[in-house]
Amino acid sequence: MRHIGRGIAAILVTALAAPAAGRAQSLRGSVVDASTQLGVAGAAVRLIGADSQQVATAIAGDDGRFAVAAPVGTYTVVIERIGYTTTTFGPVRLRPSGFVEVNFALDPDPVQMDSLAVRVDEQDPTLRRAGFYQRMQDRHGLFLDRAYIEKRGSARMEDVLGGLTGVRVIHDGAGIDVQLRGSMTNVFRGTPSMCLPLVFVDGLLVADGKVSGFGRLNLESIRPQDVAGVELYMGESSVPLQFARGGACGALLFWTRSR
Repeated sequence: MRHIGRGIAAILVTALAAPAAGRAQSLRGSVVDASTQLGVAGAAVRLIGADSQQVATAIAGDDGRFAVAAPVGTYTVVIERIGYTTTTFGPVRLRPSGFVEVNFALDPDPVQMDSLAVRVDEQDPTLRRAGFYQRMQDRHGLFLDRAYIEKRGSARMEDVLGGLTGVRVIHDGAGIDVQLRGSMTNVFRGTPSMCLPLVFVDGLLVADGKVSGFGRLNLESIRPQDVAGVELYMGESSVPLQFARGGACGALLFWTRSR
């Protein structure tokens, strides 16, 4: 369900020292549950440009706070989290002389659960609805379920993924990225070391890896305790059709746990 313009608690534009023209500016704020006023961890905050293309994405932290950088310009803000209505707000203008503070309150949108007989080996409902198990049977990717994530026993997603064959964890000044085996020999815009996969959270494309500094997802923003399952597709040819976006460097899909 999509919500237009609801849930906005406040918007505050604060002046800062003016940076050089064209430099990235910040949209900051928080995402809270409209009923409890508690932060909504894992909410995706997307900036959509005038051409309807996604420019940047941030994932809200434990307290619902987020910060996303984008070039000076006018954007529509889309906030999404499984279990809540999608909120769309805008236009928001990022100017050279300040940042924008925006607070959002999301209305719960409970997911209807199927009636099933309880079984010891019952599948995770979130992953089942997402088609996780069906794709796992096709054997085109690598699949991590909740049991595997818990077995790893780490509070950092880089540790969960870092021990997998064909997965390379990259630390740089922008944060932590993942490179998959199928992309490690690809020349992508002249920089093979930065050939990054498409990244989806709950089916939403949050990073395309194509532009340094934008369209990337810092792995530190995803907590293992929030994740129900992960899908890794090592190269372009193995990515399922519904997630194919022309990325030559594979795809990484995160499915978050139902609230």
